[in-house]
Amino acid sequence: MDNSTLKLTPGDTGTNGKVMERYSAQHLRDKRFQPTVPFWLEFTLEGVTERWRCIAVLRHFPGKRLVLQLQHEDSIVLCKLFFEGRDYHRELRGCSYLETAGITTPAVQRHGVLARGGSLIQYQFIAGQNLEQINIEQALTPDSTILQSAVVALAEMHRHGLRQTDIHLGNFLYHQDAIYVVDTAAIRRSRAPLNERSAITSFADLVGQFKPGQLDDLQPLIAAYQAHSPHISLAPEALASAVLKKRASRWRHYRRKLTRVCTEFNCQQTFKRFSVWRRELESPPLLRVLHDLDRSLEQGSYLKQGNTATVARAKIDGQARVIKRYNIKSRRHLLSRCWRPTRGWRSWHNAHYLLFNGLQTPQPVALVEERWGPLRGRAFFLCDYVAGDSLKSVLQTADPEQRQKLVNDFASIVNRYYHAGISHGDMKADNFIVTPTHITIIDLDPMQYHHGKSALQTALRKDIRRFLENFSGVQGEAIAKELLGRLPQVLRP
Repeated sequence: MDNSTLKLTPGDTGTNGKVMERYSAQHLRDKRFQPTVPFWLEFTLEGVTERWRCIAVLRHFPGKRLVLQLQHEDSIVLCKLFFEGRDYHRELRGCSYLETAGITTPAVQRHGVLARGGSLIQYQFIAGQNLEQINIEQALTPDSTILQSAVVALAEMHRHGLRQTDIHLGNFLYHQDAIYVVDTAAIRRSRAPLNERSAITSFADLVGQFKPGQLDDLQPLIAAYQAHSPHISLAPEALASAVLKKRASRWRHYRRKLTRVCTEFNCQQTFKRFSVWRRELESPPLLRVLHDLDRSLEQGSYLKQGNTATVARAKIDGQARVIKRYNIKSRRHLLSRCWRPTRGWRSWHNAHYLLFNGLQTPQPVALVEERWGPLRGRAFFLCDYVAGDSLKSVLQTADPEQRQKLVNDFASIVNRYYHAGISHGDMKADNFIVTPTHITIIDLDPMQYHHGKSALQTALRKDIRRFLENFSGVQGEAIAKELLGRLPQVLRP
């Protein structure tokens, strides 16, 4: 790159023909700032003013740091802007630890403190995918070469006394058959190699990012790890226990975000109303609907009109959504419910818990509660509309081969419920929608969490009996035989 001061011209435009905005690093520090890509980024480093075209905002931590993809002529770099000095120094120190240990990480091309505050690190840009992105496209398994490569990188880190205190799937970038370790600010160094307890905790932090049941057999990953770190023992039982603790910890952390302002959600609260919605879906049409949900419900196509709940399908911002209103039947009903979490609140949390555990349910869009201070009244739950037929109706007309596949899929759902420690609460076959690719779970507010194995097994056996009550005669016997044959003994009623 030319180190001379760049001439700033006022007519530069983006690909859409519009004049691009021009910002300094100090502009981006504002917590309320939401940059629109593309834009020009200007900064002064070592006395030289430069201008780069930002073509992507990869991560944004308001007021703390920004991760950008920048371009100047033919050069593309990954740039991290830090607004807190300690993060900048930790990032550089972590890079140094990895390079010293010979662990692959994107090369630092340059770094420094900016003239008017803040710091900058420019990295070699690696056009790969992280494990989280890969896992979404193709669920990784213990035998996956990509996942085993990440485990090998983890083993090498542990062998050199390194660990990431905030490990997640985004920390491992895969490109051209190589794993790059990124996000180095969270890397800490201790005596080499790590002791068994620290190694198990770190390994569980990685494996615990996957859905329950996805990596049931950890032996291939343990073998890949110990081939590169033979002096560190990973006891399978201790590792399995640590994985469960990690998943529980991740859910507690995520659950706290569900009803507050954060990267994923927006939230508003007044004395008479509480609202939360997915930030990525925020639009003027959605906000208008949230402002007057009764009207949107009436203008939609009713799916159910009951005493306790009214459900309608409505088109919002061009997308089919379901609006579910949890009604208050009487003053007595209001008094019995006003001090408890609403059914809408439970549906919002339960939907996210199912998705967190790899179970299919319509994506939750928003939750609205009518309130009087701490007291709660009616609630509204919005989610995606999923087109399909109920599992009951499909099974009643299915041929033996199709029936067997559907029962296998349903048994997999029950097993995932078991691994996740939950029961459905109203497992009638009408609460499962069959789509061309999977079975989707609906009617979420009866769902219950169970901390004890005995209570969980009892509740799931009751769920299964409720499901089998939907079918009778020869067909019911065939479905029961196929389903119970695919469930563990402790879940058979």
